[in-house]
Amino acid sequence: MRATFSNAELELFAELLASDVEFAVTGGAAVNLHGHDRERSDLDIIFNPEAGNLDKLHGVKIGTHTLSQRDIHVFKEGEGAIQSIPGFDLLKETKSVPIADIFSGKVLKSVDGMDIPVISRDHLIREKTCAGNDIDRLDVDALNSGTESN
Repeated sequence: MRATFSNAELELFAELLASDVEFAVTGGAAVNLHGHDRERSDLDIIFNPEAGNLDKLHGVKIGTHTLSQRDIHVFKEGEGAIQSIPGFDLLKETKSVPIADIFSGKVLKSVDGMDIPVISRDHLIREKTCAGNDIDRLDVDALNSGTESN
């Protein structure tokens, strides 16, 4: 199984890596990257909210939107997510796993020649179990039944 990403998603990965932004892929894309094929409607990315990391997002192009200082301020001060950019959910917190654990436990997956940080399989299972909707339960079953892929 090979996870596929749109050109806009690949460009975002490249820009985040070049800007030294600390992030990790989560959600359905992380399920795909851990070796389990499933459709997804967006790309969920969690950002480390510590030590100026979010400031590095200024000017980053996400799809057709370029993040402004105002976007960054709202993201910093808001409830934890930017979900207004079609096809992308930008997160700074999770439901069940502390942020420090997400980033200390992240794994790297090769995507189009780039090493992309991804939430660990165990942390992804915890997040999906906590969310508890139908697709999340299916994801947990798939993650629990399979083996890790590179």
